[in-house]
Amino acid sequence: LAQTARDPYNTWKQILFRFFDLLEDTPSDQLALQFEHEVNQLWEKSPGNPPAIDVIFTLGKLIGIDIQSEGNRSRQPESAIDELEQAMESARALVNRLVVNGPLVLVIDDLQWADKESLGLLLSLVRPGNEPLPALIIGGTRLSLLKDYPQWWNASHILTLTPIPFTAEMVAFAY
Repeated sequence: LAQTARDPYNTWKQILFRFFDLLEDTPSDQLALQFEHEVNQLWEKSPGNPPAIDVIFTLGKLIGIDIQSEGNRSRQPESAIDELEQAMESARALVNRLVVNGPLVLVIDDLQWADKESLGLLLSLVRPGNEPLPALIIGGTRLSLLKDYPQWWNASHILTLTPIPFTAEMVAFAY
């Protein structure tokens, strides 16, 4: 797991691949079409800004999907900061559309292994002062994440869990 922390936006890639039932071994052109189709379906149900094509290109680029329809974007990023802001706007818009049909609970375990880029994008969704999302986002992590990324202290409600005292009978019953 620690190795995935070296791949920028790998955590977001895993989240989006699971949401949209995308498979790693799908040929890249087919994967791009499937990703575009899934995002376009969300925007058909709830149109608005940013345009679907911007979200497709911005998030697709972050997670390693080569989108060919770049020329139709309404707004090209002018800098790395602009690109990051578009990523945050796109992620928020995507989550807002995922909750149109009902509540969303996103559970991410082992956040301490997430890459810093994914953590930053996730933090942009839950940061105090931003418009609240109609979603429950639960992250399991070791306290080391909070020490390494102190900005998470203000964006989190922390519940400390103690280990369950397992007995041989409990383990045998589970299997």
